[in-house]
Amino acid sequence: LSGKEGIYTQFWKAHGKMIKFGILEDEQNRDRLAKLLLFKSSKCNTSNSDSFMSLDGYVSRMKPKQEYIYYHSGESLDQVQQSPFLETLLELGYEVIYLTEVIDEHVLQYLADYDGLKFMAASKENFKFAEDDHKMLKKKMKRAKTAFKPLKKFITSALPEKVSKVKLSARMTKSPCVLSTLQFGYSAHMELVTRAQAYHDPDTMRMMVPKEKIMEINPFHPLTLKLLDLVLDDPLSDRAKALVEHMYDAALVSSGYFVSSPNEIADRMTGLVASEIDVDLTGLASDEEIETRVASKSQSSESAPDENENLDHETGGFDDHDEL
Repeated sequence: LSGKEGIYTQFWKAHGKMIKFGILEDEQNRDRLAKLLLFKSSKCNTSNSDSFMSLDGYVSRMKPKQEYIYYHSGESLDQVQQSPFLETLLELGYEVIYLTEVIDEHVLQYLADYDGLKFMAASKENFKFAEDDHKMLKKKMKRAKTAFKPLKKFITSALPEKVSKVKLSARMTKSPCVLSTLQFGYSAHMELVTRAQAYHDPDTMRMMVPKEKIMEINPFHPLTLKLLDLVLDDPLSDRAKALVEHMYDAALVSSGYFVSSPNEIADRMTGLVASEIDVDLTGLASDEEIETRVASKSQSSESAPDENENLDHETGGFDDHDEL
């Protein structure tokens, strides 16, 4: 296909899904079909619909001592590109394959590896950087590991039915936390795909998508540092617990998970907004109170001087059509 990339790209856009289905069903020719796969990635021009990469191209661009082919899945390119799971990966120059079609994760699971390199999901708990970067980040996290023990314990006790484990993470640079998935469990996107199927098995879902998530926190983020201060000052802090719940809610959404209790999240968000503007949510206003408030505001606006009128006096009464 060398020199004919444009022609093959058009063929792929028309028939690529059939090649992916072939990988699922044709075990004998799976490795040969893998060489025909095209994907979007962080090294592609994602605004160009004809910009794709092959797995051979990915391997040729890998960093020194990189042992895995990294990928991340989501509903759309925008969602995948903006995922907090990719912040450090992209900052360190790794290429990440973007999976946005329902079949994509199944394809990589059936392949397992390519050219001797295993595929690594950016959102799984067993995620690893290349050796040199792993050592550098591990050294960076060493001091924080001891300092954040009280906060890790606090989060686990504050969210016992939502979080199974709390760990420090270097995979984020801008986000305070993410919720990673089990190594052999469904990714957040795979959970959404499976839930959408008419005959999905609830028992399998409970096994592959545990209710409790793994919460990974960024020890260098201002929010986590503030939380640590609150917990050190008061190990039973109600304010810290409320902030932890808000951080969990945000991570649930940004990590791409199915939201099983949207009303609870909405109530907490409403409470946060109310506290920010000092509003009491314990009772609703009566229609008389609304009329009184509107009337008082109307009187205030009527008694206020007309700025345009004052401006006319100050400028000699010129309007838009007057010539100076």
